[in-house]
Amino acid sequence: MRGPLAAVVVVAAIASAAPARAYRFEVTARTVTDLAQLPALRLVGGELSLSRRRFHQDVAVTVWDVGDLAARRAQRRPGAAATGPTVWFTGDLQLDHDFGAWTLGAVALDGGRDALDVIPELRGEAVALTVPYGYLAVDGVGGRVDVRLGRLLRFDEFGGSGLDGVAARIRTAAPIAVEVEAGLRVRDRSPLAVLGSDLDGTAGVDCREYVEAPTPGQGSWQLIDRSRAPSGTRLGSDQAYCPERSTSQPTVEVAVTTDRLRWLDARLAYRRTQARTVGVIGAVDRLDVADVGLYPNERGQAPAWGVTQEHLSASARATGRRGRLRYEPWGLVRYSLVHGAFERLGAGVQVQRGAHQLEPTVARTRPSLDADSIWSVFAISPSLDVRLAYQYRVDAGRRLRAESWVRRYDSDGDLVAATAGGASLAGELAVTRRVRAAAELVADDGYGGRRLGGTASARWQARRDLQVTGRAGLVAVAGSGPRTDGTTASLAGGAAWQLDDGIALTAVADVVTSPLSTLAVRTLAVLDLAFEPDF
Repeated sequence: MRGPLAAVVVVAAIASAAPARAYRFEVTARTVTDLAQLPALRLVGGELSLSRRRFHQDVAVTVWDVGDLAARRAQRRPGAAATGPTVWFTGDLQLDHDFGAWTLGAVALDGGRDALDVIPELRGEAVALTVPYGYLAVDGVGGRVDVRLGRLLRFDEFGGSGLDGVAARIRTAAPIAVEVEAGLRVRDRSPLAVLGSDLDGTAGVDCREYVEAPTPGQGSWQLIDRSRAPSGTRLGSDQAYCPERSTSQPTVEVAVTTDRLRWLDARLAYRRTQARTVGVIGAVDRLDVADVGLYPNERGQAPAWGVTQEHLSASARATGRRGRLRYEPWGLVRYSLVHGAFERLGAGVQVQRGAHQLEPTVARTRPSLDADSIWSVFAISPSLDVRLAYQYRVDAGRRLRAESWVRRYDSDGDLVAATAGGASLAGELAVTRRVRAAAELVADDGYGGRRLGGTASARWQARRDLQVTGRAGLVAVAGSGPRTDGTTASLAGGAAWQLDDGIALTAVADVVTSPLSTLAVRTLAVLDLAFEPDF
């Protein structure tokens, strides 16, 4: 009876079992360590090198179809998985730590001070736990809406930045989509933010406040009073105090883009970033004259909110074909409503026939920083740039590219208008199935002096698991300064040996002679335990 009874139990168990649920996910982890000695600049005394002991851990996670919504639809109706919402998550967590003298050392200034107190920006290198991006996504809501919620990382015509908030893309019945984003712009003081996210370059130890005078309007900007006792933080700055860098920056962006048009990609966008005005930052009577705020406000002239960036942009790229001729005209414009000026204007066309490609471009640029930046006075003059590029490409092993450019800078006060220009020629050739060679010539004449030179390199795939490379370079510089004028020559060689799946050893040696150093030798060896070969 045991045999038939066992069979009945097995059949009953199979019949009553519920389908197993499982998520599709991907986890990528990477650990990088770096041990190095860096030369330090000293105005007096002998040479000094500082140690860097860097540790970097990166963990990226992506989970698909959270809740099994798409999987359940596919079970009920095969082919219907894309007709409803799909939920997924992606994020990245990074840990950085430098426990060398570069960050944890002291600066011989005023009897010796921690390097982090003198240079607060080193905090992000000493120790930092950051989340560059991490958001929950819901695609296909109502068949037309895609939503992102969390920390968003964006690269568009306004530059690269992060946003803690929500973004939505709405597809309409017409070939047009509407994009909306709203939230708080990621700053250095945002939770788990990457250091260097602030719009301007205001240094934490250089922040100033407006100190009122007995006569209204006669005050002056001075370093913020730091009479409070230092806290003795080992892995952070005790003296960096910059209230305007701690305020939140609400940001909103609205854009209209083309959708489902193969021949046209166009976008019209508006973005505005603002911040609340910093008020009184300490006791009102801590100064000789009663403090009324960080900014001048004797007559109540400081607004409650200030606009740091406000832009309007438009871009378009079309694709067309006539016979064997393929062409792509494009244009872009970006206007700053804060500065009341066009920051970028550009247009060009890419024409291709067979292996030949030609692209003339013209661009007008007016560099600017955010409206609250103290570095706006250092922005260079507006310029007009004209370029012509040509490329001949048969396949990946036979390619030639040439480019020439001319740039004209506007006159700005005592600065006389100047013209700069240059040209480059680069080529790549597969000599044999295992050997590739490349060369490049460059000529550049601009504000930084005249540069003439070139490089030649070769790559030999000796075996499937061994690659050998070599490079030689020569450049002559004139008109840049007495310490840098002259000729620099370099010779480098290296090899990459794949020891096993995911394990490789790379070694590089470089010999350089230049006006700054008669002979400099550099060597580098890397044991890569997460190797992904590209040869």
